[in-house]
Amino acid sequence: MRFPIGYLDRPAALRGDLGSDLGNPANVSFTDSARARLGVAAIQTPSDQGVSAQLIAMSVALRGELAAGITVARVTVDDLFRTDTDPQTFGRKISYGTTLYSATIARRNAGKFSAGLAARYRRGELDDERSGAFGLDAGVLAEHISVRDASAGLATFLFRPGGDKDEPPTVNVAVDARAFGSDEKHQVRGGLAVSIIDRARRERFVFGSARYGIWEGRAGIARADAFGVQEWRGRLGFLLRYGRYVVGFAREENGAGLSPNYQFTLNTIIR
Repeated sequence: MRFPIGYLDRPAALRGDLGSDLGNPANVSFTDSARARLGVAAIQTPSDQGVSAQLIAMSVALRGELAAGITVARVTVDDLFRTDTDPQTFGRKISYGTTLYSATIARRNAGKFSAGLAARYRRGELDDERSGAFGLDAGVLAEHISVRDASAGLATFLFRPGGDKDEPPTVNVAVDARAFGSDEKHQVRGGLAVSIIDRARRERFVFGSARYGIWEGRAGIARADAFGVQEWRGRLGFLLRYGRYVVGFAREENGAGLSPNYQFTLNTIIR
């Protein structure tokens, strides 16, 4: 679940187009008069990694500035084979994957702040073994702050009350602001995001975006620090907003000479 499903080219803690609660449960809240949202996303890695990820998210507006959402995310690793004392494979493939189910409630007050709480159940399988665990995540968003139309977000991901101390939750923090432009359809923005995975692992993401009407481009560079090793990854994304639909494509460079990762997204708004 470390793959950024649905927000490959955008920081997890800030609002995204899908309305998914994976990055920040507060993202389920609505900022306009829409009644519902439906979004899907998929990530495909090179064959040497063999990882594929899919997500479907739906959220609906309730009374009193409340909103509710559900998200299902699935990540699998393909082409894992059995071996013994030599590289020769035998038997059937080893199944390896995890599914995350989330139910979220979020509220946006009359001002610029949103808060959300997600209850999660994660199911995983490794060969013939099956296991599951419950968790809770929370997040807050502050948007359209008067200083440069700034936004800021803070959220947890994969927090398990009473869980193993060796597997702490990820903490996502991000802030961005408008550098140029007059409104949200004609602007250039930039910002910084930090993901604290555990004591030994951090990811920093410097990013920017430019929107002109129905077109939006995004770019950034992420630096992952893990156990004294630094890894840099460039990210690019393009979005087309047509009516009530948003179509997105993103690309992330890979390390170790591997081919890039690709992400496709599609979401629609029901008014």
